[in-house]
Amino acid sequence: MNKNDPAQNLFERGVGLYELRQYPQAEEQFRKTLARTPQHAAAHAYLALSLLAQHAPSNPQPAQLHEALSEARKAAAATPDQAFVFYVLSLASLMNDRENEALEAAKTGMRLEPEDTWGYLIYSSIYINRSQWENALRSAEAGLRLDPQHVGLLNRLS
Repeated sequence: MNKNDPAQNLFERGVGLYELRQYPQAEEQFRKTLARTPQHAAAHAYLALSLLAQHAPSNPQPAQLHEALSEARKAAAATPDQAFVFYVLSLASLMNDRENEALEAAKTGMRLEPEDTWGYLIYSSIYINRSQWENALRSAEAGLRLDPQHVGLLNRLS
C-alpha cells in the first residue's frame, strides 16, 4: 500500500493512536481500515490489540475478548509468515483462557523469528499462569540474553 491509499492512512493513524494509548480511538481507525480493506492483516492484529488493551479485569467484557481472538486469528491466517501476528494471537488466546492455543501460537512466532523477545515474554506469561515458576524464569532469562534491557522480561524476574 502507498501513502496515498486512504486505508493505509487510516491504519497509520490507528497505530499512532495505539502508541499513544488512545485505544478506543485506535480501534475506530482500525475498523475503518478494515471496512475499506478487509484483508489488511496488520489492521486485524492491531484491532485485536486495541480490544485487549481496553479489557479491564475489574470490568470484564467477554464479547470484546472473543472479538479480539477472532481478529487475531484473521491476522494469522492472512499472514502466516509474520511472527508478530502469532504473538498477537498468543496474547489474545491467553486472555481468553486458551493456554494451549496461546502456547502453539507463541511457538509458531518463535519459529518464524527466534531472536524476537516477544516470544519469551509470552512463554513466561503462560508459565506464570500455569504456576510453572522455573519455566517462567528460564523463558525470561533466555529472552534477556537477547535483550538485557527488555522491561517486560525484567519484570518477570521481580
